[in-house]
Amino acid sequence: MLLGRGVYRHLPLWKRWMLTFAGVNWAARPAWWAAMETYEQARRLGCREPGTEHILLAVLATHELALRHPHLAKEAAPGDDSRYAGGELLAGLGIDHAAVHRALTGGRVRLTADARPARAYLDAATRPYATSPAGSCALPAADPGTGPLIEALLHDDTRARQLIDALTPGS
Repeated sequence: MLLGRGVYRHLPLWKRWMLTFAGVNWAARPAWWAAMETYEQARRLGCREPGTEHILLAVLATHELALRHPHLAKEAAPGDDSRYAGGELLAGLGIDHAAVHRALTGGRVRLTADARPARAYLDAATRPYATSPAGSCALPAADPGTGPLIEALLHDDTRARQLIDALTPGS
């Protein structure tokens, strides 16, 4: 799905169909891409509703894929291209998708409830997309990137922050 070879199942059928045939380059819109991927990460771990830990996994997955396929991520990129700043911040802390996945599936880290639902963080991160006309499938050119999303997760007492704290000794 990250490379466009599948569809995100949480979407209504008409949106899945539309996005499949529209040829959306998810990597050019990292905040929206991470929001879409969050639901898939939750599904793969057997969760019906995503938590902030799934947002963390999604940001890491999209960042790592963008590094492996830079030609996709550079499409329609602004000059400084800081759209993957959230993933860069996490990588700088030594956190990667595999480590977070192991921590979640291994039961090593005890997590408390999120301060707010994951949906609230995703909605705030993709707010520019909410301004398009109702029923419109057009995506605005501006994407805030993953930096503000990760900053919001670190600011509040979230399961994502608890994971980051557990995976970064001495923080």
